[in-house]
Amino acid sequence: MLDIIDYGYTHKVEVIPEIDVPGHAQSIFKLLSYTDNGKQIVDKIKNPDGYNEMYYQKNETIDFCKTLLNEYVDMLPKNSYFSIGGDEISVDNQKNENDVVNYINKMDDYINSHGLNMMMWNDSFHKSVINKYNKNILINYWSLSGEVSDKDEYNKKCPFTSYHARTKSCWF
Repeated sequence: MLDIIDYGYTHKVEVIPEIDVPGHAQSIFKLLSYTDNGKQIVDKIKNPDGYNEMYYQKNETIDFCKTLLNEYVDMLPKNSYFSIGGDEISVDNQKNENDVVNYINKMDDYINSHGLNMMMWNDSFHKSVINKYNKNILINYWSLSGEVSDKDEYNKKCPFTSYHARTKSCWF
């Protein structure tokens, strides 16, 4: 990864690495399962009711994700972006929405503490809690609607006030 970052830097291309947490964690779980210690970690952080996702509500997950990100954050030049993905996680109610905010803000604080800026995908941001997120997070759109086909559901979830078409990113 360091070679790719250096190559991008020398060619004036910003490389934005992504370690997708707490969702899309199937490969992380698989790698961890090769050791007894790793299996114990998986037992603590894997949400068996989710789709290859970690429990974002648990401190064990937050601690594990910080440890994982720590392997990479010092490779980037200061003020660069690092993406946590943060998409496709199970959010079923208001408590879950508040737990997601807590998780995301803690990841943002951690990444910021290393002199970096955090980026993530848009589909974890809901109107009901949008003002609770740290305001410095760069949100990358994969879909303006989050692929929500129901208009009422779309209006409930799409919180953004500004959208940059060239980068498919937005700010609130």
